[in-house]
Amino acid sequence: MKKLLCPLLALFMILSVFSCTSADNSSDNGKSGIDISKYSLVRPDSYSGTMSAAVKSLHQKITALTGCEIELTTDWVDRGQEIDQSKYEILVGKTNRDASAELIDSLKNEETEHSYAVQFTENKIVIAGSDDESTILAIKHFISELESRSDGSSTVAFDSSYCFVDGANGDMSVFSNLSVLTYELTSTIYGPSKSNRNVELTYARILMLEHNGDKNGTLLATAESLDEDCYIIHQSTDGGENWEIISRVKAGSFGGVASWQPMIYELPVESCSMPSGTLLLAGCVRN
Repeated sequence: MKKLLCPLLALFMILSVFSCTSADNSSDNGKSGIDISKYSLVRPDSYSGTMSAAVKSLHQKITALTGCEIELTTDWVDRGQEIDQSKYEILVGKTNRDASAELIDSLKNEETEHSYAVQFTENKIVIAGSDDESTILAIKHFISELESRSDGSSTVAFDSSYCFVDGANGDMSVFSNLSVLTYELTSTIYGPSKSNRNVELTYARILMLEHNGDKNGTLLATAESLDEDCYIIHQSTDGGENWEIISRVKAGSFGGVASWQPMIYELPVESCSMPSGTLLLAGCVRN
């Protein structure tokens, strides 16, 4: 495991600006800004699971902040069918739309390893990066802008020529909950030791807390181990340099042995009687 650094350093390491297309995309209700209700959210038909989850998170944020449940779709078209470039679309990643290709091509001129941008054109909002990791940085930036500019209505106070470009250098890992981590040094969380040379680990999972107040940034890790009758939960409060075991979770009243395929999840919002920040652990119990 490599040392994990504060993602904010990666987000704002280098800032650059390039030419953007001006356009008139004013709202029909007289308010100044972009009417999100006109758009559909489009991602590539072929996408990784992490990126697909990130786009779903973006879709949920748009709904929560604007009250508009816009269409979420892919860029797939029948063979031989001409793409309608005139539609109002929010394009995420390397879609087959001209606006996506033009933006991604322009990022090749950027000096950073993970360059990304958010650009508005006449009828498109393009959110893309030079790779999946940087595209998630672009999604995070767009969500941040939505949160600061939205008043709860479908019209968001963006200038129609809005354009933002940024980038980050260094190794990077991204997660479907939009956590972004950079790392440079190795550290061991858990593994074979002199007293137990036969430790077998798989399904390793790691989570950065984002909804727990002053504990935000804390890292939690677990893994499947056939040498234990429980899920071992590890914690790091120094960016992954040092780890400690904080809990061993057993199957309890369900019987059997808790050891297969664990997953830790942090609730981003209140759900039922559980407040935002509640940690959930799921896994398979074997008899």
